[in-house]
Amino acid sequence: LEVGTAYFYAFNPSMGEWEQFGPTLRSDEDIASLGGEFGAAVAIGLSDLPRIVVGAPKSNLNNSLENGRVYTFEAIGIDWETMEATPMFGKFPYDRFGSAVDMTKDGLRFIVGAPGREPSGAYFQIYEWNGSAWVLAFEEQGSSGDALGSSVAVLTDSGDVFAIGAPGY
Repeated sequence: LEVGTAYFYAFNPSMGEWEQFGPTLRSDEDIASLGGEFGAAVAIGLSDLPRIVVGAPKSNLNNSLENGRVYTFEAIGIDWETMEATPMFGKFPYDRFGSAVDMTKDGLRFIVGAPGREPSGAYFQIYEWNGSAWVLAFEEQGSSGDALGSSVAVLTDSGDVFAIGAPGY
């Protein structure tokens, strides 16, 4: 099974072409990550140090399936370094946490959707960087079958306005 990858590119005006920024990113590559769809959702924030968030909505946790994972990275020179010791996981089986992600322009806040949980509904969460770790700042639960969090978008640079899709409502 696949583990997934994510790539980031930047336009080099002096060369007139697009170049890969940093190395190719890969999931943990442990048994729970196989088939996890690392790279299914990606977003970037361009602060002093570029930061990215990568979703892997079908990653497993212990013996439960498709909890989902979200990874965050920060650019250090021309390399990507993880921002947390372990990725963030969905709360329950079949959450598909990380199906959709977006990040503020400054890279200090991101939003993640978990549209897959039944029967009690899906959810989305907003995380903020406190200087040393990502902290859960806000969470909203959907209704049964609404698939809340299937799409997410930060609508302002600071992240104080956002939109969430719920196509199953």
